[in-house]
Amino acid sequence: MDYKTPAYASIAIPVGFTDIDEQVRNLVLLDKIPTDNNLTVRPYYTNSKLTYASLLNLIDTGIHYNGTIYATKHTNVTLLPISFLQKVNTDHPYGWNDGAMSFSKGYQFQVSGGVYAHWHKLKIQLRPEYVSTASSPYDTSPEWGKVSPAYKKILPGQSSIRVDLGKVSFGISTQNLWWGPGIYNSMLMSNNAQGFFHYSINTNRPIKNFLGTFQFQLIAATLTQDSAQGFENNNLRQRAINKSDRYLSSLAIDYQPSFLKNISFGINRSLQNYKSSFISGFVNKNMPVLSSFFGSTDVINDTFPRDQTVSIYTKWMFPKSNAELYYQFAYNDAKANWRDFWLDMSHSTAYLLGFKKIFPLLDEKYLDCGVEVMRLTQTPSYIHRNAGNFYEHSTIVEGYSNQNQTIGAGAGMGNNVQTIALSLNKNWNKIGLLFNHIAQNPMALAGGLENIGLRSVEWNDFSYGLQTRYRYKKILFSANVELVKSKNYLWVEHNNTTNFYAFLNTIFLW
Repeated sequence: MDYKTPAYASIAIPVGFTDIDEQVRNLVLLDKIPTDNNLTVRPYYTNSKLTYASLLNLIDTGIHYNGTIYATKHTNVTLLPISFLQKVNTDHPYGWNDGAMSFSKGYQFQVSGGVYAHWHKLKIQLRPEYVSTASSPYDTSPEWGKVSPAYKKILPGQSSIRVDLGKVSFGISTQNLWWGPGIYNSMLMSNNAQGFFHYSINTNRPIKNFLGTFQFQLIAATLTQDSAQGFENNNLRQRAINKSDRYLSSLAIDYQPSFLKNISFGINRSLQNYKSSFISGFVNKNMPVLSSFFGSTDVINDTFPRDQTVSIYTKWMFPKSNAELYYQFAYNDAKANWRDFWLDMSHSTAYLLGFKKIFPLLDEKYLDCGVEVMRLTQTPSYIHRNAGNFYEHSTIVEGYSNQNQTIGAGAGMGNNVQTIALSLNKNWNKIGLLFNHIAQNPMALAGGLENIGLRSVEWNDFSYGLQTRYRYKKILFSANVELVKSKNYLWVEHNNTTNFYAFLNTIFLW
């Protein structure tokens, strides 16, 4: 493929949308699309050379997308696919990275579709969502779980209005974002919660110069909450909510040095505060994410409440081996100064480590295998300095959430997760196995010094899943079905349960 042809960005592939962005990742590892896009600042944008239709055809040569309804040299109007998502849990809440759907028991669904249009540099993508959630009763305890009322909503969904000036876009959006190298989890931005309204300055394609390749996104957003729902970062229990919405200022930067081929480094940072706070100074008020890492987030010296979450990561790609290795390290708190940083580096930290490799076979088939490990529990430094669980703060009551759902990794409050996946793929079609082990919040900090805060009874989930994709003409199916065995559910000894979880998606192409 000739990658030198000039191109302009067009349709944004929604994060987590029907496995298409997963397929883009596979195409990169198979060297079918450029490796300069590390897919660590998403959504991924198609362009005038690799159009949405040609991308789908690259994934599966049997797909011929005919969504364009009007096209001239500077104008284009294209119908977007219709997606019908379904989710079900039979025993208790399970599952994450499902956008506006709720963490609940029962059957729920979401329907989305829309249109993309551009006129010269103006790009408009309207992709609203209708969601209907579940609210079936299940076993809870004072420590975990709450049956929240179901809701039916029409949301702006994966919509945006932007102006492209070359490789940089300026716009407003409610799209989900994904920052970082993770596949199943992301520390700061994911599609675990519904998309939130934000202003954005971002690259729509990698920027290359003699120093290397850059991608970035700077956003100013509004985070909201729902008094009727429980909080994922509070074990699904309700909180006393501040009535003010929250202001989120976040930055993602990805850099691939010219002298280190196929290796990238990145940083993600988010600061949030209540909108009612009195804040002086233009940068400190409107773009605090560009301010100091220390003094600007020191609540002892500040006169307003503000919380910080920050991560650094690296991603190593091995094109000849069709493989990648990635690591992300995150802080859930601001360091008061360098002395605090050096003396207690592990305080309020988490990490993500993953590996993915593709084994090309004959007849366009390939094996896809991956492993990802995430730790959200506290390190031993909690013994002398409790940091609380990741994604909750004492300053911002709601923690790192939107509509009560965690914006980052959605696998659960203070949980550790190990994921193993293996699948056989050809074009769109896929059949594979998935295994998850989730250690549910093993550090209760309620046992006193005799057991240094560790639980005497551990709650572990063991999930055995089947993943599949199938294309029938212009209908694309994908499914993730898991049998979840919960040992000592609710941290009650010998309280073992079995939950059937299914996440299904049907895409109707034009």
